[in-house]
Amino acid sequence: MRFWDSLGILGVVGLLAACGSPRVLTEVEVQEKALTDLNATMHALNKKLNVVRSQQLLLPKGSPRYLSVGREVALLNEQSSNLALEWEGKVMDLDEARRKAAEAAIATTNAPPVVSTNAPAAAAAITHGDLTLHSFTLTTDTDQGTKAVTGEVENTGPNALADVSVAFNVLDADDQNVGIVSDQIATLEPGVRWAFKALVLDNAADSAEFLEFKIAGNPVTPPAPGTTTTPPAPGE
Repeated sequence: MRFWDSLGILGVVGLLAACGSPRVLTEVEVQEKALTDLNATMHALNKKLNVVRSQQLLLPKGSPRYLSVGREVALLNEQSSNLALEWEGKVMDLDEARRKAAEAAIATTNAPPVVSTNAPAAAAAITHGDLTLHSFTLTTDTDQGTKAVTGEVENTGPNALADVSVAFNVLDADDQNVGIVSDQIATLEPGVRWAFKALVLDNAADSAEFLEFKIAGNPVTPPAPGTTTTPPAPGE
């Protein structure tokens, strides 16, 4: 091998060593990514379904083309239903991954990487129209030093809802509002629970209270102020 070729190979090896290996995702992150990817798939399928339905409306009823498009609509509806069922399974997988991660962290360091700072033991669900907010918490990822409001929103109605968002007021230890955080999903299918994660940027955040739902940009009437505030972290 020529001298310059050897130098070139050594340079490439050195560059790869300097860059290092990409960080391996945790099981929780894998499951969160799976939910995000599945949501994108469901959104794309719904857009396609709407386009095909619009095409069918322009065709003469009973015509061969009308019947052909009708079969395509039925197939897309079936795929949408299957994805909704798959979503429920992914949510359960994410919950299980989070539980195992917390147990593993407690067993090794007595401090789980994701610490719930204000999780009420039996928080009542909040329902407005076809949306139900189940228990939510302000969590801290001690590995990354970030906070987020996490929980689940369920579509209890018979129809898919577009551009669903959930928002929270973030409070400090003195119950002063330090900001509003939210998360959004493009489409929430009927009977599906959406595992949301609203990133909190203010380190002073100590608790969170539900603010409002929105559907397609339209607010849903929020509850009376102060009725859904999560308690502050123990000892803080």
